[in-house]
Amino acid sequence: MLSANVEFLDVIDDKIHFSSVKLDYIDKEIFKDALRDAEKLRETIEENNERTPFFEKLSEDLFNALYKVAPKVYNEENVAVSLKLENKILKRLIDNDNFNKLRKNTACDLFNSTYALSMFLDKAREILENLAKQSEAHQFLMDNINTAIACQEQLIEVEQQLIYDPEDDDLKGQACNLKKLIDKADSNILKAQKKGTDIVDIKKISDSLKDVLAEVQKKLSKDWGLMKSFVTLPKAPGDENGKLQKVSYEEKLELAKALTKSSIIKHISKRLGKMRTYIEDINKNPGKYGLTISGVGVGNSINRILSCEKLLLADKDLENQFYKKYLNKTLLQYEVHGEDEINGPLIACIDNSESMKGKKEYFAKAIAISMFQIATKAKRAYRCVLFDNTVNKVIDSKKNEYNLKKIIEIAETFYGGGTEFEPPLEKALETLSNHKFKKADILFITDGEPVKFLSMEFRKKLEALKKKRKFIIHGIIIGAANEKYMMEFCDYIIRFDDLADEKALINIFNNISSN
Repeated sequence: MLSANVEFLDVIDDKIHFSSVKLDYIDKEIFKDALRDAEKLRETIEENNERTPFFEKLSEDLFNALYKVAPKVYNEENVAVSLKLENKILKRLIDNDNFNKLRKNTACDLFNSTYALSMFLDKAREILENLAKQSEAHQFLMDNINTAIACQEQLIEVEQQLIYDPEDDDLKGQACNLKKLIDKADSNILKAQKKGTDIVDIKKISDSLKDVLAEVQKKLSKDWGLMKSFVTLPKAPGDENGKLQKVSYEEKLELAKALTKSSIIKHISKRLGKMRTYIEDINKNPGKYGLTISGVGVGNSINRILSCEKLLLADKDLENQFYKKYLNKTLLQYEVHGEDEINGPLIACIDNSESMKGKKEYFAKAIAISMFQIATKAKRAYRCVLFDNTVNKVIDSKKNEYNLKKIIEIAETFYGGGTEFEPPLEKALETLSNHKFKKADILFITDGEPVKFLSMEFRKKLEALKKKRKFIIHGIIIGAANEKYMMEFCDYIIRFDDLADEKALINIFNNISSN
């Protein structure tokens, strides 16, 4: 592999570059990482690159223009002959308000940059493919651009090998032959352009691509506004702001698709956003959440990174490795957690009966997902029990596991039967019996009354396990149902006559967090 201290990989000769956006070693690696995670995007680029010469170069440049903090775009005279057309198109694309709006959501955000690029290429590839189909002159131009780009890519690889073995005659010969092929292709490109300065209608193509970009900007802004409640955990002392979870690109893509199709998830997302502000307000009290070092993990919190990682900055050969690890959040760092964090599982029992359908369902599931996020944050196991007159679905998660597929499953599962309390409580106790830690929390949310009270046998079992495991059952009643049924097993009950009752919500999250 090329040494990390080679600052720029795009330099051909003096001020001529083989990219339209200034790139370095880290940028190349980040783009490769993005493609490794995004299988569909990778396939799209590979398939279209054969037909459209600069497809991959445009993809890489556009990705970096979206992702980098302050991308520098070269002027046309400073790029390779084979990339002048790509450079003109790219500069027109990024020189508009929609691109600037798009960057507000993509800068330093790997998923959003990849997602935006994927949406753009899906819609833009037909426009780009038509470049070579308009006439023989277009075909001749594109064939030579293709040849020049392919040869330049090979030449870069050969020259990297020559750094380590500068006396290899075979490599020298390959480099010489590739340069001749590039010179010939460049000459043909210039000839084709001289024959007709308007051989490619840059304005027409760019305007079409700008329309695509505007669509992408609107969709990404809308999708991310809904998605961020699911893919980030509430802030807590010692954490980076808006900490993203380690969720794969494909998982996030599935969430984006679900948000497009499901009105239920959209409603839940809006409620989640409000609830997380209450959780964060509670977490701001440092006296309640004293921090201790409990181990070593990975991330990019500068004030917690290990000394061995800081040493990378002192070595020019390794400095870029530090920046790459910082951007990918893989620096070794101390993990800090509250002293009382090793609690038992957090279990949410959610009424899935017919009377819950609609706003009450959205509210209950938003709380259930908030509990999932709290459990992940505190490294507690989590179980969600969805029930009506029986148990419909049980969704389990190990401690420190945040799975978007399970989140979507919680959001979309609904049966709509009657109401019984004993079956879901049985499932909750099953979790406690199999778990080694005490101090668990069971959150029980319903709007109705069961057909019958709990059986005497079950009540005895519940009381015995409660003494042994010291767990708390938090009850939530939505509406005017009689409390007597829940008083049988709940330690306390919070009633929601108004789903927007902020004080009641804060009480719930505070009780869960402080147990």
